[in-house]
Amino acid sequence: MPDPTAADATESAVQEHVQEQVGCLLARKLTPRAIACRPGRELYVAKTRFQLGWQLRGVRTGEPGA
Repeated sequence: MPDPTAADATESAVQEHVQEQVGCLLARKLTPRAIACRPGRELYVAKTRFQLGWQLRGVRTGEPGA
C-alpha cells in the first residue's frame, strides 16, 4: 500500500516547483500568453501578470486570493 505522506510530499514539491517557475517567468517579464503556454500555469486563473503574481503570493503566504 502506498504511503500517503510520501504522495503528499511529492505533490507539494511539484507545486512548489511550479510556483518557482511561474515566479521566474513573471520576473523575466514574459507576457501572460507566454506564461500560459508553460506547464503548470493552469493552476492559476489570472488574466494579467499582476493577477498571476498576486495569486502566486497568496499561495506562498497562505493568504486569500490564491
